[in-house]
Amino acid sequence: MKTSHKNLGAVVAAHILWGVLPLYWKTLAHIPAGELVAHRAVWSALFLALVMASHGHVRESWSRFCQAGGAGKALPSALLIATNWLLYIWAIEQHRLVEASLGYFICPLLTVALGAAFLGERLSWRHGVALTLISLGVGLKIILAGTVPWLGLGCALTFAVYALVRKQTKMPPVEGVFWEMLLLAPFGLLGLLVLAGTGAPVALPLTLGQLLHLASIGLVTVAPMMLFTKGVAGLSLRLAGVAQYVSPSIKLLVATYFLGEPFEHDALVSYLFIWSGIAFYFSADIIAQRLARLRIVGTTPALGIK
Repeated sequence: MKTSHKNLGAVVAAHILWGVLPLYWKTLAHIPAGELVAHRAVWSALFLALVMASHGHVRESWSRFCQAGGAGKALPSALLIATNWLLYIWAIEQHRLVEASLGYFICPLLTVALGAAFLGERLSWRHGVALTLISLGVGLKIILAGTVPWLGLGCALTFAVYALVRKQTKMPPVEGVFWEMLLLAPFGLLGLLVLAGTGAPVALPLTLGQLLHLASIGLVTVAPMMLFTKGVAGLSLRLAGVAQYVSPSIKLLVATYFLGEPFEHDALVSYLFIWSGIAFYFSADIIAQRLARLRIVGTTPALGIK
């Protein structure tokens, strides 16, 4: 598959946003994780409905949605991303973002493995060397932790499978996310109503400031998802997987320097393996592309070059 710089840029931009978003979710720490997921579903659906309606694409999108398999195809990916949200937000609430970020270091390896297993994507020796370095770093991090990072593994598995399902979806990226959110919204709304009915404290917009704060959940949820789904549609899962390392690296810095979570300096070696593998992956690809261009130029008679 030919790599598009725009597709890669979109995926990287999505992961940069996801990397810094823990700072935003901390401003909503007073809302329990389950309730916050319900708010994400409802406000994201409202935001995307406005976007779709403003472009007049709802009717055409409904037709494409039905042709692509309808709720039977979209609901699994919607439930996967909702589960990922729940685990991730709960990790932030419990001051376990460093553990969750380890999961997102594991996630790209799962993504690459799924791409090879289900999409027939092949690895060159350069990719093999890079992924070996990354695997050593991740393995060393798990050994140093002294325990299986179940929370991180849950985050990794749900997002990796979500990326695979989205890759196979025959819907335009924005429309695919719209229908996912629309399927989740009734569950989210029902959850909020049940909580309110049981007398549990529910975050409701009582002032304009609170309304804007809750409504912003839709924007910060949807923006990186739209970038990611648009980008991953034009990339191999192998490349999209390696690009995922942007997000956990930023999350690690945010957790350590802004959220006050401890950083285990013994784990620095493992991160050096991971970052070395990433650097090798991209530098080897750049060198290979330039050598390929030189070979093409050197063997093209029309250019008069021998």
